[in-house]
Amino acid sequence: MIVLHILLLILEIIGIILLCVLALIILACFIPVGVTAEYSRDGVLVLVHAGPVKIQLLPKKEKPETGKPKKEKKPKKEKKKTEEKPDEAPQKKKGGMIPMFRELLGLAIEAQASLRNKLRIKELILHLTVGGFGEDPAKPAILYGRAWAALGNLMPLLMQAFRIEKRSVGADIDFTAEENTIYAKATLIITIGAILRMGIWYGIRGLIIYFKHNKKGGKKHGTSSQ
Repeated sequence: MIVLHILLLILEIIGIILLCVLALIILACFIPVGVTAEYSRDGVLVLVHAGPVKIQLLPKKEKPETGKPKKEKKPKKEKKKTEEKPDEAPQKKKGGMIPMFRELLGLAIEAQASLRNKLRIKELILHLTVGGFGEDPAKPAILYGRAWAALGNLMPLLMQAFRIEKRSVGADIDFTAEENTIYAKATLIITIGAILRMGIWYGIRGLIIYFKHNKKGGKKHGTSSQ
């Protein structure tokens, strides 16, 4: 009997602990955190930040290689010193291919609808660049006007789908580029629970879109499209 009472007491303690852990997990799902998503020529960058803590979700950070001799580190340091001078001034990031952005944006709008307007964008940056290298100057000018028209049509849809507090939208012409690109960056507030929901379903679909457009030859066919 004493052994049975001890076992029941142990099971009761374990049950209380499990309930407390479950309650903490449920409460954590309602905690709002910041997420920064950036789309550029380098690909998709997703950071989750809560106060001073930042976690990079995409792309995954490469693990440092081990077992290399220490002597090989010297040329790397020397290379950094020589490259620091031209990069002293911050450079504007170049945009990525437009077709991939279209699909990712459509997926984000679909995810927002499923979350019932739980996404709040603190700041949105959207910049479209028209490539004009080797073209008749009149053609890039026409595309430039169309770019502003496209942004003018897109913003009402985004304002309807998301709660955007601050935005910076624009377009320009780059006569050194042959392709049309788009750069986008959004900082939004979302709960941990919503992140988990989006990561399971929409995150996987987003990765499928990303890898589809980055197949061999994908960049060449995608970047020139509008």
